[in-house]
Amino acid sequence: SLEEGIGSLETILLDKGVSHAVVSGDGACLGCTEKTVVRLFVGTVEALMQPRVAKHVQYLDELIAKLEQHIKMKLADNVHLDDTGALDRVMNRLQDKDLTLASLSSEMEREEGVTPIDDKWLRRNSQLVNGLKSLRWKYTQGVTGKGRANMGMTNSTGCTSVWGSTYPFNPYPFPWTNHLFQDSPSLAMGIFEGHMAHMAEGFKLVRQAELELKNQYNEQEHAGFFQYFNWHQFTDEEFALCPPVVALGGDGAMYDIGFQNLSRALISGKPIKVVVMDTQVYSNTGGQACTSGFTGQVSDMAQYGKAIKGKEEIRKEIGLIGMAHRNTYVMQGAISNISHLIEG
Repeated sequence: SLEEGIGSLETILLDKGVSHAVVSGDGACLGCTEKTVVRLFVGTVEALMQPRVAKHVQYLDELIAKLEQHIKMKLADNVHLDDTGALDRVMNRLQDKDLTLASLSSEMEREEGVTPIDDKWLRRNSQLVNGLKSLRWKYTQGVTGKGRANMGMTNSTGCTSVWGSTYPFNPYPFPWTNHLFQDSPSLAMGIFEGHMAHMAEGFKLVRQAELELKNQYNEQEHAGFFQYFNWHQFTDEEFALCPPVVALGGDGAMYDIGFQNLSRALISGKPIKVVVMDTQVYSNTGGQACTSGFTGQVSDMAQYGKAIKGKEEIRKEIGLIGMAHRNTYVMQGAISNISHLIEG
């Protein structure tokens, strides 16, 4: 399966919902391998996120139903029906009237006195139900009618942004932004923090509802925890529900002009995804030599001739540099081995 990284993983594209994770409307060259990699990457994210979200929505439905029943039972406890004598007298007084819960409750209060309802408890639980319903709506409908997006992307200016950014004919049906050549990792770091703050609000609702249903919610104990609750306290299951924030760029963006931004993102410890399109030249501006190219490689500005025998510098190994940050997961892949690429 895809979660375990076992099997013929490229078959995920047979699913229409996964295949349409990247749509038509771009200006990519025919046979563009960059677009192939982007499609496989985005499709993999969709294939992973869709069943997780569906399961979470089902759980939200269960929580909402249980919490509504919990409120009903708590309110019903305030009507003391165990005193059958008082109940009989009330029924006699109401025998010529339509019997409603309101009239029954009112008459029982006259018989036994008023048991005050904990308005703070009722308000908190009503807000929980409303919050969970709003959260469910965001997952299933939202402002677009398609529910929450399963990922977001910051795209460095370069080949991938040029063929993919002709708005509104954009192949990315999810939140996508482009700023400068060099700063997509830095942009992703900021977006990640804001994105996690929104996700934390939803997870707080779920956790509070779970505590309430177990009768374990304690205002003094839990109010402070939830006030400062953030992504550092997420469980593995909660993290798996977080749509990834992805920084995408090419050789120039990540190896050269944006190298310091990439390094800062890698050492930050923030679990963002960075996709580096290693074409070994500056693809967007005509295929000039860059630090990702190999020694002796022939390209624009590194021709083979009497004076220069192709590229003279050695290649910068971005994978090894990434590993040197010590807290990063680094994976190198290619479309020549699709299952390995998707598995990574």
